[in-house]
Amino acid sequence: MRDRSGTGKERLCEQMTPEQMTPEVVWTTGGDKLPQRSFCQEIMNMHHTGTIDRQQGRTVYLDYLRVFATAAVMMIHISGDQWAEVDVNSFAWQTFNFYNSISRWGPAVFVMISGALFLRRSIPISKLYSKYILRLAAAFAAWSVFYAVLEGGSGKEMLEAAILGCYHMWFILMLIGVYVCIPFLRAIAKERKNILYFLTLSFVFAFLIPEVTSLIKDFGSDSAIRLNKLISRDIWLISLNMIKGYPAYFLLGYLLNTEELDSRRRRVIYGLGAAGFAVTIALSSYAALKAQTPNENYYDNFTVNVLFECMAVFVWFKHRQYKNERLNRIVQSLSKYSFGAYLVHVLIIRLLRRSGINTLIMNPVVSVILILAVVYTISFVISAVLNHIPVVRKYLV
Repeated sequence: MRDRSGTGKERLCEQMTPEQMTPEVVWTTGGDKLPQRSFCQEIMNMHHTGTIDRQQGRTVYLDYLRVFATAAVMMIHISGDQWAEVDVNSFAWQTFNFYNSISRWGPAVFVMISGALFLRRSIPISKLYSKYILRLAAAFAAWSVFYAVLEGGSGKEMLEAAILGCYHMWFILMLIGVYVCIPFLRAIAKERKNILYFLTLSFVFAFLIPEVTSLIKDFGSDSAIRLNKLISRDIWLISLNMIKGYPAYFLLGYLLNTEELDSRRRRVIYGLGAAGFAVTIALSSYAALKAQTPNENYYDNFTVNVLFECMAVFVWFKHRQYKNERLNRIVQSLSKYSFGAYLVHVLIIRLLRRSGINTLIMNPVVSVILILAVVYTISFVISAVLNHIPVVRKYLV
């Protein structure tokens, strides 16, 4: 999704002093009404950090995030291809666990990018459905049928596979659900205190409590496990489903995109992110070794450790310098093809595996990276080709 703003207003902002920026005057940017002072401060901050393209009005760091998040998702699927097939005591499994753990931020950061873009502007409900939700639904239907036919089987099996979708298609259905809620989420996003209240509830009930539950289940005594089941039932009956899903990441992306973080707060977030990466690796390994079977409880997007990974990565990309215009143009081009690359990359992984190329053909430290490079390159090439077919570009990639 493209991020465009009025460049004429940006130039006017650069010529104004803070005293001339009156909060009473309201400007509209991309359909989003902002006080003149807020608009100007946001634009100047983006120019200062090199995160906005003067010609296109694109928020450059979101393009970089999208391109790297695509690689992270591919890393999850490549490192997970033989993850359940090898001994958890082996070097191979520990390597797969490492690569998988450091990539868990990918899917949720995609949601955060969408939140950063969608919640800053007003979208009529009719356009939300006719343009964005329709495109996602069409892509899910077409690609699910494609993967079902590719997998083969009886007519009944292919029909069931098409309805369920390939394993990576869950993301599209989830995103449709979040998009349906955008009018409500925009109402929440109008007030910072409402966002913080929503995210606080989400942190406690969607991230913290479930992770504590998993820790007790994996490492607690029998009595602690029994008590945990009883408490979990009571918490479930509270039914705070509204704040337990991906809208939390959607709002978090918007908040981090608009919030100005000083160096101290950024260092705290980076520290939490580093801890998140370390905890994901360590807990997943320890739990697997203890049970002598793969454990993915701590890979979940609704764990505190993965949440901290996502926040650190998002903030880090936001506060980098993007002054290499040639590189920026390349990344912007890749960013346009990222959705198609996401949809097609599982096909490439399967074709490689059927050809005998998988992460066990050599030292997995090397094989995962090499296969990622191949899958990433081919997926983006195919997506670029598909994006040059008008109907396919509009609805399917």
